[in-house]
Amino acid sequence: MEISENDRILEHLSTPHDAEQQKVFEQWLDESPERKETHRILKQAWDNSASILPNHHFDTEAAWHKISQNISIEENRNVVRPLYQRLKWMAAASIVLTIGLIFYFNQQIPTNNIIAHSGTQIVTLPDGSIVKLEKGSQIKFGEVWENGARKVELMGRANFEVVKNPEQPFIVHTAQADVQVLGTVFDVKSSSLETRVMVLEGKVRVEKLHSKENNTVILTPNKTALVTKSKLEEDTVYTDLNLFYHQGILDFNEVALKDVIQNMAMLSKTEIAISRNAPRTIWVQKLTLRTNSNDSVEKWLDAVCLIGNCRWTKQDNRYLVMAK
Repeated sequence: MEISENDRILEHLSTPHDAEQQKVFEQWLDESPERKETHRILKQAWDNSASILPNHHFDTEAAWHKISQNISIEENRNVVRPLYQRLKWMAAASIVLTIGLIFYFNQQIPTNNIIAHSGTQIVTLPDGSIVKLEKGSQIKFGEVWENGARKVELMGRANFEVVKNPEQPFIVHTAQADVQVLGTVFDVKSSSLETRVMVLEGKVRVEKLHSKENNTVILTPNKTALVTKSKLEEDTVYTDLNLFYHQGILDFNEVALKDVIQNMAMLSKTEIAISRNAPRTIWVQKLTLRTNSNDSVEKWLDAVCLIGNCRWTKQDNRYLVMAK
């Protein structure tokens, strides 16, 4: 009988294993982000169940004996024994995990699930924080935040203006990272493959999930972090993000062309590159320009090339900047 992924995770949680078995299991988890997320949820539920009943011992032999009285099993020992062993750990797992899942979902399941279907949507959170949720994006959060952290889940892109409360950290959970703040203005863009965080005001702590190392960065205004399955990278935004988001202005002052192009690509969510054949003088020249942040990428590149003595071309969905 082939074991399902969920059963394999539960079996790993409920039975002892040596270092080699642990290594094989972790390699199996690394093959799929969805599998790792399932393991994270089930392990948290399992741990919660242990904290609820720390001194209680379940007699799995007795549990199996009661179950087996109501099950007709063929007497072929080669079939019965493996099935017995599997049902035995499943009986123990189901007893403990049911308690853990009840606790976990009672505590964690958001009661609000909002999707911005037609355009940018303004969402007011229970603490008064404001979220500008971009079209097609989704946010989930609880109805009331009385104790502990203020937690939301995000898929897509949103701008957050968080009410300051040192006693209740504000956490945005995505597939790759937890973004934690006390009170600030920041932008988060999340997909199944990556999470991008940009800070407008205050400080933000970004922690990469599912990592054996302590992968954490502290971002200050005009700093950004990119989190993927394999990395956590910090970078600088050279335009004023407050101007960009609140006044619709894209502004660069004495910034190298290569950094201008990199920032434009990041802010527009578009692939823009500089040709390898372009001389270094093109890459490093300093530009000062101001344009409308709502303009098209083509207009942005026109403004860059007018000053930077370059030209651009579009290949499929990719823009390439080169020398004239």
